[in-house]
Amino acid sequence: MKVGIITHHWVPNFGANLQALATFNLLKNMGHEPIIINYRPQQVVELYEGLIHEHQLNVHEEFLDKFQNGTRLCTTSEEVERLNEEYSFDYLISGSDAVFRLNHNSDREDKTFPNPFWLTFANSGQKKLFFSVSSMGSDFSKLKPKTKGAIVKALKDSKILVRDRWTHNQLLSLDNSLNVDQSIDPVFLLNKNFKIPDEYSFKSTEKYILLNLYSNMFSENWIKKFVKICNLKGYKVYVFPNPEGNYVGKDITDGTFELPIHPLTWYSILQKSSGYLGVRFHPIVTSISNKIPFLSIDTYQKNLINRMSSKTFDICKKVGAKKYCISPLRRRFLSPQRALKLLLDNELDYDFIDSEINKIEKIFESIK
Repeated sequence: MKVGIITHHWVPNFGANLQALATFNLLKNMGHEPIIINYRPQQVVELYEGLIHEHQLNVHEEFLDKFQNGTRLCTTSEEVERLNEEYSFDYLISGSDAVFRLNHNSDREDKTFPNPFWLTFANSGQKKLFFSVSSMGSDFSKLKPKTKGAIVKALKDSKILVRDRWTHNQLLSLDNSLNVDQSIDPVFLLNKNFKIPDEYSFKSTEKYILLNLYSNMFSENWIKKFVKICNLKGYKVYVFPNPEGNYVGKDITDGTFELPIHPLTWYSILQKSSGYLGVRFHPIVTSISNKIPFLSIDTYQKNLINRMSSKTFDICKKVGAKKYCISPLRRRFLSPQRALKLLLDNELDYDFIDSEINKIEKIFESIK
């Protein structure tokens, strides 16, 4: 089968690159011909060019060139539609990633409906799957009735696998007859479907904990105390930046992983660590997937009360790790001693992950 995949594959973000790689190789290993639809809305390109240094952008592009089979560049819905006619894909997959993210106040193509991530460009002979998609906390109740109706029409007769309970509930609020089920992020399938080439593998025999924080989350004194108690237990503490280059704690930790960092090296550094304390979603997914202890400093909550819009909280809850997902309110009362104790005390439901991987594989086996 010739399978077209449309997602945020190119975004200079480690998780975005790796989830596309996992999906691509799962299909490839099943004997299909996966092809990444190289859709990059110009406004999003310009956004990331303003956020991320050119050297880091270049390693993401190197990754794409070497590990993905992609089409020519498309920057608009019309170009994607023409490309689909040219390639004659047998099957179309949208996702993973926040491809269902909508904002009724936005003029960005990827945040308004319709856009290519909803597979509105598909012809009547093409089968469709929405895989591990997320609305990233979007509130569909604020959309116009006409838009809601058009979304339901676009999704009818499609299998929809969502990444989090929030997206699941948002879609069913539009029409509870939609074929919606939940699935885990495809990065959980990476180890089974892809081997990191030796040139990108991180080599170390040290015991180290990775620290990835935003400014003003913890005081300098807090970080110093955390490093000290980690050192006493035999762990080094290294700053582990995001692609944007946040280096909180750089001068008071044991060292820093400096950008540029290749996506596969990023994964390998985490994979071989003794623990991760920090922000964002995919470091937590990678930690769980590789049985690395973690403590998530959750920033995805819409407010201090409602945690369900947080994708990080959602996956932590599913694997029995709610206490390792620190809300903004709990963060105020988290001591360095308590942080390390929680970090090194992870007890998760890995059977849940195994069963979800099996579920995804069975669904992909039905692609024919």
